Amino acid sequence: MDSRIPLPVNADYRFRMKLTDELADKPELVFMARSKWCRMDPLDPMVYNVGFQLLHMAPGDLEIFNRLMQKYGRDYVNKVIDLRRSNKW
Repeated sequence: MDSRIPLPVNADYRFRMKLTDELADKPELVFMARSKWCRMDPLDPMVYNVGFQLLHMAPGDLEIFNRLMQKYGRDYVNKVIDLRRSNKW
């Protein structure tokens, strides 16, 4: 995720992600994630790149999230995200 301010590492956040009709039949996803790293963007010094680990997401929402990652994820390699394992972005 991109941020205008540096975020503390190992902090928990509640996210609300708006969805389009082509991805899901609901307007948004709500989930918890923990910041795992934060560093200044190498191309834009006014932006920080932050990596997160998913902590909690409803099972049906996880299916939507996997579809979203498959469609838009940069490093998605046809794998399904399983919250029982540690998944870091």
